[in-house]
Amino acid sequence: MNKINLTQKIILAGISLLTIAAMVFLPTYSVFAQSGTPTPNSAAKEDDNQALTNACLRAHEYLSAQALNLQLADNAAGKAQDLISKALAKGIDITALQSALDAFKAQLDAAKESHQAAQDILSAHNGFDANCKVSDRAAARETVRTAIQALNNAHDTLRQAERDLRSILQQWRQENKVKFQDAVLEKGLAAEQKWLAEQAANLTAKEQLITKAQDLINKAQGNGRDVGALQKALDEFKTQIAGAQTSHDQAASLLAEHTGFDANGKVTDASAARQTLKDARQSLSDAHNTIRQAAAYLREAIRDWRTANPVVKATPKP
Repeated sequence: MNKINLTQKIILAGISLLTIAAMVFLPTYSVFAQSGTPTPNSAAKEDDNQALTNACLRAHEYLSAQALNLQLADNAAGKAQDLISKALAKGIDITALQSALDAFKAQLDAAKESHQAAQDILSAHNGFDANCKVSDRAAARETVRTAIQALNNAHDTLRQAERDLRSILQQWRQENKVKFQDAVLEKGLAAEQKWLAEQAANLTAKEQLITKAQDLINKAQGNGRDVGALQKALDEFKTQIAGAQTSHDQAASLLAEHTGFDANGKVTDASAARQTLKDARQSLSDAHNTIRQAAAYLREAIRDWRTANPVVKATPKP
């Protein structure tokens, strides 16, 4: 049986599972082209058109980067929901966290609406051609102004949502850190008690094996076969199994006393509980390894004995 690894990553792995995905928030853009009466100078018109083109191109970049932020926010919401489900399964109060996540999702939906509005505006590209070249300066200014405003609205909403959720999460983590740690210790106790029961059955089986093996040796010896090496291997096996039983009994005693836990397996003293599990796990592991080594040694001895003492079939009489 596999050894139990109590250090099941003291479920703070479960807590830190949610560090809100690193959202690459962009600085809020301002409107690039101010409305007003254009100058009649052709060079000035060209400069104005180029500024509008640049603003259009940067708005598209802003849209792409913010689409990534929204995806990261969706991922963060999913991880938060996973954490809530795990905490709920352990009986931990998740009311505040669920409320915060619901608010985050609502803010995220609002940010998506603003982002979609910006996308629709830029897709229509009124005043621009498909390459952001100005075809109508007044319409182009309005396109840039309204698209940037919608993008900024989405940006600000998303950033505030992330801050709010992070704040609630940090507070919740701090309040529930001990509960998570206790839950891991309680799970560890149940696992070691299960290991103890399974190993007790394994030791009983090995005792039965010893009895059967001794009967076979006695029978072979009665038939005049050399069983010296086989008897020596069985005696060594008995000694090793006795040692495994001693280690197993130490684990049984520790788990029966369950220092640091109450009668129902709930943590009363985390430090003492941790030590109980550590010591019991070591004894269980010692017993497990000894049984495995003893079994391997006995199998090898039996194989060697059979090779050295092949069964000779009687030659049938003519």
